[in-house]
Amino acid sequence: MILITLIIATLLFPQGYGYISPKMNETAVKENEKLLRNCDRQLEELRNCKIEPHFDVISDGRPLDSYLCSFEGTGNATILLAGNSFVMRQYESIIKVSKHKFKKLYLATQSMCTIFTRQNEAIWKCNYVSNRLKEFMTVLKPDLMIVTQRLSVGNLFNTPLNTFKDAKNDSITTIMKEYWKEYSELTKNIIIIEPHPTMYDSPKENLAKLLSLNASLDNYYISQKDYNAEVNPGWWRTLASIENCPKCSTISIRQHFCHNSTKECDIYDHQKFLTYYCDPGHFTTIGVEKFIRDLAAAINKVI
Repeated sequence: MILITLIIATLLFPQGYGYISPKMNETAVKENEKLLRNCDRQLEELRNCKIEPHFDVISDGRPLDSYLCSFEGTGNATILLAGNSFVMRQYESIIKVSKHKFKKLYLATQSMCTIFTRQNEAIWKCNYVSNRLKEFMTVLKPDLMIVTQRLSVGNLFNTPLNTFKDAKNDSITTIMKEYWKEYSELTKNIIIIEPHPTMYDSPKENLAKLLSLNASLDNYYISQKDYNAEVNPGWWRTLASIENCPKCSTISIRQHFCHNSTKECDIYDHQKFLTYYCDPGHFTTIGVEKFIRDLAAAINKVI
């Protein structure tokens, strides 16, 4: 009897997380395609952005995704949003929840380039924007610095650690401490968002395509083991490095995606069947929505 029930369930629920009707499937496919188009639009918006006040940024040899932009708000504060390509997919959601707080929000970002400027690799060509971060902050005098960045871009920050305790005595943690001290002299508050994992080492098929094929989603997730392996080294070092940084605070995000009971971390919304990822390395607006309220609360606390 149990076997018959399992067979019927498999036939009725091929996605593995509940029945999705043909109409809902069609809608989900269209909505996922719309999300991916929005990912492209976000980059196009940045490619046409303006910066006020003006800074000279050399165009010759500048990598395509190198942005220094300013946005108008209805508040009084000045916010600087900095990091690597994570910024490029999260900025709109961050602006939306903080627009009433800032008069100006400045965005400084380049692909690959972290805010740990002296450690950025020369091949990334970070000198155009990212490595000038302190220069920009000296002029702009932000009340708040928000950092969102992938730290698994190189081996330096992502050398494996066995425990959080190991991070406290790590030489890279010591280097990171110096940066927080330097940035603290140029702003009143710093909020650091926990990085999310990428899927570059284990690419997943596009969710819209899987839904259109009515394919099983049973294995459509990131294992908690893989999540921790990529994120923990950089994040543990970050947490250890700010222990004596009174202006620094963090936003943890993994609790919104990972389930200790299954050891699985979601990469799509299981109720609406909407993807959290634009591509193997960046969140869609749906992915950012999972933690944006936490960030909004942190912003409201310091401004």
